[in-house]
Amino acid sequence: MSEESLRQKAIAGVRWTSLGAVVCTLLQLLRLAVLARLLDRNSFGLMAMITVVIGLGQLFQDVGVSNAIIQRSGGNREQLSSLYWLNVVAGLLIFGLVLLFAPWVAVFYGEPRIHGLMFWAALIFLIGPFGQQFQILLQKELQFKRLAIVEMAGIALGSVVAVWAAWMQQGVFALVLGQIIAAISSSLLAAMLCWKVWHPLWHFRWGDVRGYVSFGLYQMGERCLNYLAWNTDKLLIGKVLGADDLGLYSVAYQIMIRPLLVINPAVTRVAFPVFSTIQQDDERLKRGYLQVIQLLAFVSIPVYLGMLVTADSLVSFLLGPRWAGVTTVLQILCVLGIFYSLSNPIGSLLLSKGKVNVGFWFNVVGLLVYVLGVFAGASHGVAGVAWGILIASASVLFPIEFWIRWKLVRLRPEEFLSRLAPFLILGLGMVATVSLCNLAIQTSAPGLRLVMLALLGASFYLFAVFLAKKPFLMGVISMARSGI
Repeated sequence: MSEESLRQKAIAGVRWTSLGAVVCTLLQLLRLAVLARLLDRNSFGLMAMITVVIGLGQLFQDVGVSNAIIQRSGGNREQLSSLYWLNVVAGLLIFGLVLLFAPWVAVFYGEPRIHGLMFWAALIFLIGPFGQQFQILLQKELQFKRLAIVEMAGIALGSVVAVWAAWMQQGVFALVLGQIIAAISSSLLAAMLCWKVWHPLWHFRWGDVRGYVSFGLYQMGERCLNYLAWNTDKLLIGKVLGADDLGLYSVAYQIMIRPLLVINPAVTRVAFPVFSTIQQDDERLKRGYLQVIQLLAFVSIPVYLGMLVTADSLVSFLLGPRWAGVTTVLQILCVLGIFYSLSNPIGSLLLSKGKVNVGFWFNVVGLLVYVLGVFAGASHGVAGVAWGILIASASVLFPIEFWIRWKLVRLRPEEFLSRLAPFLILGLGMVATVSLCNLAIQTSAPGLRLVMLALLGASFYLFAVFLAKKPFLMGVISMARSGI
């Protein structure tokens, strides 16, 4: 594929992935805003406990082969069919394991209520595998329009059902039911969209999947360590501080992570298959990676700094006055969000180069560092946990990533930092401006205050980028137009 053709497909992919991510995030925020008024902290805390276990099971659902399907060229129908049924069997086994360990999970948290709920949540493992490979093949073929439709439909239907169930006073079960409906909707729609182009044969042979599974073993190990690192905070808060504090932290985390789930997948989900097609050309990979970092810095830095400086109004408007305790935790997590956003693309680089072993060992270090950070901060409550994770990321993991980039594509630290520094400086200028305006605005309505501050901040930032980085801004606008 020529560089221009690949560029056009990548632009279209970013456009559709962005649209899907924005719509999904708005739906999720709307759902969170409604459910925060219908459910208490305890319900969100119980759901966070369940989600830690269910999320861990989902890491193993595809036996780690999804990224191998994207990374490797070729793959005949017999191989894909064998992989499909392997996923189905893996889902059945994980369903059984979740049921087996559910009583122990309830004892660990000291929450017998989650025992019965685990059965319902585990149904996802019986549903998801039937649509999972269809979604992976859509990503491999850069069919991001269809993929966005699948995800938007799943989130929309799941949100409607969750809100309805909460309105009917079903408590935490409303959150579980919403996830089940989302999984059913996504699986069915993905299969419907892809069935005429490809569908599995009644065929399975171990020889078809052996090479994929060897790739997948490292993937599963890396995912498991990465997941444990990202969820050690929720695991220990639930154990040590209880469901109410976990509910507060979980809601703050959900707000923080939404921009990352919009911004980063819009770029990195496209970057992985694109990087995989040029994996032998280190110079092109390096240029592409720097473009990704620059684009992410341009968007994510002002978004997270903006959320930090308007956290009071954001929490009051989105969740209501009884969730005021979320504000401080959210502000700390917003700084962490910047590190997460800028670190995230390294995964696409590692996968495109087939260096899953490097990712595995990096996540070993990450898990150890996060555990130490969480334990160090837990005695100071949920805010202390947030500080512990932030310090661990900034002081240990972020520097290690510079070495990894150098080993992969000879990317020097100064090249990386030069792409994000201008946007950090302009973003801090935006924070100062918004802070002054916040003092001057005379309104007690959090929604109106939030809108005014967001408009002022965005206007200042874009004007500053226009003055300081006009060629880059014009390039982004041109790229967006060419993708429409």
